[in-house]
Amino acid sequence: MKKIIAFMLAVCVLFSLTGCSGTMTSAERFLVAVKKMDFAAMKNELVPDETFDSLYLKLDTKLEEDTVLALRNLYNLVQYSIGEISEEQADEKTVEITLKVPDMKRICDQTKAKVMATANTAENIVGNMIADGSVAKTMMTENTFTVKMKKTDGEWKIPFEDAENKAFAEALVIDDMMNFFMKY
Repeated sequence: MKKIIAFMLAVCVLFSLTGCSGTMTSAERFLVAVKKMDFAAMKNELVPDETFDSLYLKLDTKLEEDTVLALRNLYNLVQYSIGEISEEQADEKTVEITLKVPDMKRICDQTKAKVMATANTAENIVGNMIADGSVAKTMMTENTFTVKMKKTDGEWKIPFEDAENKAFAEALVIDDMMNFFMKY
């Protein structure tokens, strides 16, 4: 009887894994890249945009290795789920994304105060907040966004700076966090 139950569980696991092997949407590939702070991969999922290009240039030329590591550790805490995807209409569709991100304003405020009071760097302070679990436990916010997607050169891309995607872009606050670490 135990062998039959074990076999049935193995078959269930096999089928559940097979069901998850679908391809990722552009929105999901973008969020995976955000978690890794992989700007080249992020840029690949976006409609070409001057604003994001300036972020990419800033990352490529101005950020220290410690800053990039701090950003990666912080954004690695991002959690998301992909919800309903609308039908394509005139080369546009929407994707519902529930996004749980660190409360960057709160993290910046606490970090700024600690930088002023100690000789420690923002990267170290944020690293300690991540390591002790305080960010994951008490500094996460969750929102659901309807993200507009646009077919560009035959592929679905995110118009990051589009007015409809403004709240989604603001929730990620990538530029603000890069500037914060550069300043402190």
